[in-house]
Amino acid sequence: MDTDDWLGCPTPLEMYQHQCSILVDELVETERMLRRARANIAGLVQMNDLLMTGEAEAEEKLAAAEERSACWNSITRLPRCKA
Repeated sequence: MDTDDWLGCPTPLEMYQHQCSILVDELVETERMLRRARANIAGLVQMNDLLMTGEAEAEEKLAAAEERSACWNSITRLPRCKA
């Protein structure tokens, strides 16, 4: 007995079309996630650049402060603190 008509079984072509539709939806979602990840990476790179610049500035200020401290200690002839 042929029940394909009243059970609504999809044809092979309909199954392939449905599978293609699912794959297209997954591809669109993957592309959206990739765009978001790229934007996140760009933001992280920018944050890293700012941190590296800030670190370099802080190291320069520290070196200058250490130099001033050494000069002041040599002028006042105070013994250096030992840690």
